[in-house]
Amino acid sequence: MTVEAVLPPGQVARMAVAHAWARAGGRLTGSVLDQPAAPRAPKLFSVHQSERLPALLRDINKTSDNLAARHLMLAMSPGFPSQAATLAGAQRRLQQWLAQQGLARGDIEVDSGSGLSRQERAKPRALASLLERFAYHPQGMALLSSLPLAGVDGTMQHRLRGGAAQGQAYLKTGTLLDTRALAGYIKTRSGHVVVVTALINHPQADRATPQMDGCIEWLARHA
Repeated sequence: MTVEAVLPPGQVARMAVAHAWARAGGRLTGSVLDQPAAPRAPKLFSVHQSERLPALLRDINKTSDNLAARHLMLAMSPGFPSQAATLAGAQRRLQQWLAQQGLARGDIEVDSGSGLSRQERAKPRALASLLERFAYHPQGMALLSSLPLAGVDGTMQHRLRGGAAQGQAYLKTGTLLDTRALAGYIKTRSGHVVVVTALINHPQADRATPQMDGCIEWLARHA
C-alpha cells in the first residue's frame, strides 16, 4: 500500500512546528517564507598533522608496531589521502619500488605490511642488498637511527648486553611462532660497518636465538 501526503512537505512542517509551539504555550504569528538556503562550503572542524616520516619509522621499528607498519604501507596506495587507500594499490606500488631498487620478483613478497602474514617472504640476500643500498643513501641515517640498538632500547634492549655489540648493533627483530630474524647494521671494533641478515624458519626457532646473538657478537668483535 502506498500512502501519499495530501499537503506539500513544507506546509506539513510548518503545521507541525506551530502545533508543537502551541502545546508549549506559545502562539506563532506572521507567515513563513520558503527560501532555500544557499549551499555553504563545509566548515573545517579540526586538522591533525602527524609526525614526520623519520619519527614514525622510529616508533614502528623500535617497538615493532605491526599495526602502524600496516598503516604506513597503506599510505603508499596511489591517490592517498585524497582517495581511500587500498591494499592492492599499496602492494603494486611497493612492488614497483622494490623493482626500482634492483630486486627481482619474488625476492621480497609483502602482503599486509604488518609482518604477520604467512604470505610474506624475504630472501636474506635481498634484505642485505636493500640495507647495503641505504647505508649510502641520503636518508640512510633515518633508517639506522630507527632500528633497535642492541642492549640499549626497543626490542633489543635486553639482548647482547655487556659485549662488543652493545650500543653498536642496530638490528630489527622479527618474531613468529616458528620464525626468528635479525637484520641491520653492526659497527665493529675494527671500524667497519657490516650489513647482517639472519632468518631461521623452524618449529623450534626460538631455541636458536642465543646462536644468532652469538654470531652478532662475533662480528662486532672480529669483522
